[in-house]
Amino acid sequence: MPVLMTNTKRSKNGDWFSRKAIPSDVREPYRLAHGVSREERFRVPGSTKPEQAKQRLREWDAEITGRIQALRSMARWEGQTLTHRQLHETAARWYAWATKRWLLEPGDWDSRYEELQSIYDRFDLSSVRCRLAKECVVDTNLPAAPGAKGGRFSATERPGDR
Repeated sequence: MPVLMTNTKRSKNGDWFSRKAIPSDVREPYRLAHGVSREERFRVPGSTKPEQAKQRLREWDAEITGRIQALRSMARWEGQTLTHRQLHETAARWYAWATKRWLLEPGDWDSRYEELQSIYDRFDLSSVRCRLAKECVVDTNLPAAPGAKGGRFSATERPGDR
């Protein structure tokens, strides 16, 4: 079965133009997530060099295909593989959310410890073990920095306080 590739065409005004149909099995979720249900459209100005238009088209096509695959993964209750870029974007969004929330309501360490511990419990953080919010042990395979006194530090002191 041949694989159909998305290609650019010239529109009447000279712009580079392409369309990609949204598969019927994900049309409704795609519409809810992205506001378009039948097809996505790509357009760049006609003054764009053909090589640049093709490169932008491939990036656009990869983004749309990724969205469709993500919706299908969600429908099957499967995880989604993230690219390096998507991973960093997700981490940045979470960091912005977390710091904004914690700056508005700083709270105290004891209340934050329980929240952070629940996050740690969801991930494999076997290299970090915290006991009673007083001492954390960090095990690493990296050599210690010159003058370092080991991998233990107290949660109430800063690393430079020693």
